[in-house]
Amino acid sequence: MTDDDTPPPRGPEEEPAPGSPPPDRSPPAPATPARRRTSRRSPGNRTWLDAGRFPRTRDGVLLRLLHEHATLTGPQIQALLFTTPAAARTRLYRLREQGWILSFRAQPGAPALASGAWVRPGHPLPPLHWVLAERGHRWAAGRAGEGVLPGRRWRQRMEAVAASAQLDHLDGVHQFFVSLITGARTLNGPGTSFTWTPGPWNLSARDAPPVGEPSPPLVGEQVRLARWWPSDRASSAIAGRVRPDGHGVLEHRAPQGQLRQTGFFVEYDRGTEPLPVLTGKLRAYRQLRADQNIALPVLFVLPGPIREQHLHQILTESTGSPEPSDVEGDPLPPAAGPDSPPSLPVLTTHLQELERLPGGPAAAVWLPVGAARRIRLGDLPATVPGNAFLDPSQVRDDEDPLYPLGRDLP
Repeated sequence: MTDDDTPPPRGPEEEPAPGSPPPDRSPPAPATPARRRTSRRSPGNRTWLDAGRFPRTRDGVLLRLLHEHATLTGPQIQALLFTTPAAARTRLYRLREQGWILSFRAQPGAPALASGAWVRPGHPLPPLHWVLAERGHRWAAGRAGEGVLPGRRWRQRMEAVAASAQLDHLDGVHQFFVSLITGARTLNGPGTSFTWTPGPWNLSARDAPPVGEPSPPLVGEQVRLARWWPSDRASSAIAGRVRPDGHGVLEHRAPQGQLRQTGFFVEYDRGTEPLPVLTGKLRAYRQLRADQNIALPVLFVLPGPIREQHLHQILTESTGSPEPSDVEGDPLPPAAGPDSPPSLPVLTTHLQELERLPGGPAAAVWLPVGAARRIRLGDLPATVPGNAFLDPSQVRDDEDPLYPLGRDLP
């Protein structure tokens, strides 16, 4: 050791001042290593590939439905995909735990879906609504070949769905299509089937069956909803010319193999608009018929029989014929010649009628304007519009709402 390295001599220790605590001469505590910060991400923020497996087939159908229609209630999902409410709840809670879906309950006081599934005011507890979580959105968007929204934007969109003042209206539209699927399933069951009768859409009292009664059954016929489009997709297919609440194609297949496909638009009415506003929507449909030869039937689903009766009065009195027209405008001139646009079928039903028959919307519950008897959608002639996007004959297999599970589930 050199002189420079010699430590300085230790001097005498200083005495503590009177009244002060004695100095702490304990050895210093050993230094603790810095803790590593670990990232704790929720299941919804991780990629769905982290799960190590793809969603099950039934789960994939659910994710596709939520991607297409934004939200469905627990009873609607159960009716489509499960045999019992307990089985539906168990699987939905599991998917929520894994980060595929989220749930919310409608605000107090909002109409709820009771056991009968249709929207009823005053039910004590609204059902859970289910939407896609970020993981489910990424999977469903990739499956559909669409762009994936950033997580923040997707969360904002789902919050907007939950807070929407139109949520009960959306529930009613969705319930109509769910009931059409389950009603067709009921009619396809053992010993319960029916057939279509070719003829004009506005059947006379002599040609049509009595109110609420189907035509003579043809054992073995199969009915299914082959297409279910939400409002945005249906409106985009016709460049925004009209904005229906939904669009669908109902398919009837006879035992001999004959196939009849009927496309339609749906207008779901909750009784919140004056009837002239409701009938005024038909002007856009009639103009679409004249411009693009699209004359798909327009189906009005009304809250009760009194409103249905008043709607028929307005539609017939405003034109003096079964041809529908809005109150404020003049009707289109009648067709004159083979190249003239076809007539526009307008049919109505109401919620009590839909609940009365086991087949629901698939049964003989539809009353054409100007007719005296209710008919089935299968009684309408096959529709072949000029717009290829809406042509029922161009329906793809993957447009079936339950694809690839099949039409007989659950």
